[in-house]
Amino acid sequence: MHSMDDLVEPILFLALRKLLPDAKTLPWRHGKVPSPILAILNAVHPDLTGRTTRWLLMHTWWISADVASALDSPTARMRILNNLLYLNRNPRTRRPIEADEAGLDRPAQLGDLQVLDWWMRSGLIRDPVRDLRRVPMAASAAGQVKVLDWWVAQTKDGVGPNRDEMACILVESSRQGQVDSLVWWLAHDARLASQDHVLDGACKESIVAAAGSGHLHVVEWWIKQLGSMALAVVLEVDDVVVQASANGHKHVLDFWWQAANGHRDSERPRSDVVATAIDLASGNGCIDVLEWWWHKHMGGDIQFQFHDPLAVALQRRNFEVWHWWTDPEKQLSLSGIITTHSLAIICDGPDSEALGAILKQVCTPRYCRRILFNSKATDALARHGHVAVLNWIVEQGFKFALSKHFADIASEHGHVDILDWWRKHGLKPRPGKAAARSPQYSALAMDRASANGHVAVLQWWINQTDLRRKWTKHSLRQAAFHGQKAVLEWWLFESGLEKKLDISASTMAASLTLSDKVDIDFIEWWDKVSGVQYVTCNNGTYCSVLAKDSYRKFRYWNRYPWRVSMSGHRLVSQYLLQYGRLVILKWYVEWDRNAGRDPPRQVCIQNALQLGSVSGRLGTNLWFVQNGLEQYQFR
Repeated sequence: MHSMDDLVEPILFLALRKLLPDAKTLPWRHGKVPSPILAILNAVHPDLTGRTTRWLLMHTWWISADVASALDSPTARMRILNNLLYLNRNPRTRRPIEADEAGLDRPAQLGDLQVLDWWMRSGLIRDPVRDLRRVPMAASAAGQVKVLDWWVAQTKDGVGPNRDEMACILVESSRQGQVDSLVWWLAHDARLASQDHVLDGACKESIVAAAGSGHLHVVEWWIKQLGSMALAVVLEVDDVVVQASANGHKHVLDFWWQAANGHRDSERPRSDVVATAIDLASGNGCIDVLEWWWHKHMGGDIQFQFHDPLAVALQRRNFEVWHWWTDPEKQLSLSGIITTHSLAIICDGPDSEALGAILKQVCTPRYCRRILFNSKATDALARHGHVAVLNWIVEQGFKFALSKHFADIASEHGHVDILDWWRKHGLKPRPGKAAARSPQYSALAMDRASANGHVAVLQWWINQTDLRRKWTKHSLRQAAFHGQKAVLEWWLFESGLEKKLDISASTMAASLTLSDKVDIDFIEWWDKVSGVQYVTCNNGTYCSVLAKDSYRKFRYWNRYPWRVSMSGHRLVSQYLLQYGRLVILKWYVEWDRNAGRDPPRQVCIQNALQLGSVSGRLGTNLWFVQNGLEQYQFR
């Protein structure tokens, strides 16, 4: 009769292999933990035996103590952490576990003293002052005063945050609206209690951050602590008004206005500051802030100024902002509100019909002093395939400019109709313009069309008998890398053009192998029809350990003779360990044994482990034990 573990373990393993992303692309390397991992780990039921949990951890090297500390479930957090520590101390597994400052951020933000205490008991924290230095920032930004008390108890008489770190803590606490954290630091840091330059220096940035986040109570706290100095920041620093407007915090603007009216000496904001505030509010769709500024203008207090308020709003297709600006009751002077920059941003959108409707409204003398579609605008139209808009521009007689990349961009995205328009309107001289010496385009047109599989574009260029065809070795190489079989067949059998393959066979092998869009069947087909002679395929062999479908690719390239130096053995072994290609690793060891050489596993595999590849050690320790090679695993 099967135990629960016998049934659960393969199900868990299959679920993990199905749901978790490839280890090479895990987004927590950029500061975030992937949600599938959190979902699976949070679901680790307390009834599962320790053996099952440890099995899961041995098969998933990417689950670290940092990830476990970030779990939402308190039960799952402690269960995984305790088992990680067990696997680390067990001489048969030796699963590495390391302290990372970032691993303490999440429990500090959550106020999870249980996990923080676990880190202290684990023996991973060697120097509390150094290893806990990120805790004050994380706890302060989340308002976790009890964590700050815990941090003081752990560091005892250790050195606290330096001047710059203290300023960052105050600014971030203000941005998050955490007055409790500010009060705590004022009571516990002698530098702040004496109101020296640390507090003064952080005042400006903190007030601006609080105003931009809408935390008026924080602004009032700073004024209470520093009096006239903080009030002067509110009245005189332009960013207070600009950030409050940009983020739609009308109540902060009301506070600023009342404070300004209470001080006769305070000046009204400069026109460029007002213009920036209105532009940002408009771009972010903060109509209530626009109304606030409009009413102040109607009262005769402030000039209603703007630079380019509609560019971002119309790019985001925020028509409520457009309707606000064009409301006839406001009788705004809108001449010049649509600039050349605005038109370029508006044109960068995928919906051709909506874009045409917008342009027909804005391209009038009421809104545009000068209607010019610059090269950024026409490049965007070429990228999205808006040939109808380009035809409309010509019909209306509007001025336009084309960059030297226009035809390249149209080719890259497969827009034959745009290329036809370019032939008709882009190559002939326009009134007042001298004829170009030669049409402006480059080899990128055919190279990128090949990479993206646009056979129709390639044929279009062939049909232009009066234009010089330009392409490079990258046409075939990139087409092969992206698995564009139809394009390669066109080049080889239909184009009638020279096949530029003057790249090393070894480079081509590496390119094909690393591509996740190419399988072994494609490689075999290309090998047969291309005529490329792969004399030595070291690069193909090395790269196959990194690729999907890696075992078949690895075996394929090893049909060719190749020499492997000791450094080559080490490189292959390291990659095998790092990316968990255990099937290839086993084949690799047996291959060396059968070849009659000294087995490289003792030198190369252990060397690779000692190079510091944590991922390799985590994923292969169990494999070493299962294959009778535990004497070579890293200790």
